[in-house]
Amino acid sequence: MQSLRAAHYHTQMKYEMPNTDDRPIWDVWLSSLWMPAVTAADELDLFDTISQNPGTVKDLIRHTGFSARGMEALFRLLAALGFLAVRLSEGEVADRVDTCAVDMFRQEWPPGYDAVFFSNIFHDWSFETCAELARRAFANLPAGGRIFLHEMLVNGSGDGPLTAAAFSVLMLLGTEGRQFTLNELAELLEKTGFRDVSATATYGYYSLVIGRK
Repeated sequence: MQSLRAAHYHTQMKYEMPNTDDRPIWDVWLSSLWMPAVTAADELDLFDTISQNPGTVKDLIRHTGFSARGMEALFRLLAALGFLAVRLSEGEVADRVDTCAVDMFRQEWPPGYDAVFFSNIFHDWSFETCAELARRAFANLPAGGRIFLHEMLVNGSGDGPLTAAAFSVLMLLGTEGRQFTLNELAELLEKTGFRDVSATATYGYYSLVIGRK
């Protein structure tokens, strides 16, 4: 009888999303991305190898015998997730690129930059919120400054390519956003004031959408 009462009690409980900005909530969400990458790196002894002898992807391919394509993808993901530090070689843009930790909704954006780069950001938010971010970027950039949106674009009807459409469904279920079409992002940027909007493929299903102030 006691167990029946307990079961009835639990069926009456209501569950809601917590109203919190706590990092652990996002860590659980992001673990679906970083756990497979970290597990693969650990199986290949990449962290121990790199700690003893930092090197390029080609160096690690020779050491592990792992495929070039697989190693390149793994390293990009590990670096993007913060598990590896990337040092650019001479002649690249190390002296012209900077990062700054800012709450993009509540804090002032740092001045003095000629470009703003959003990678996998717009797909987390509603169209209205993305428009506000674009407006803030436009206001913060000097004349000629550029905005970069790195996103997986869907086609005009929103049902393909399959990978991009499936990713859009994931965003709909887990965030306030979805994947956008190129026309949607172009319209958003142009209404904000950006011009010369263009897009170029980067890797996989990803594209870089560019607008100039």
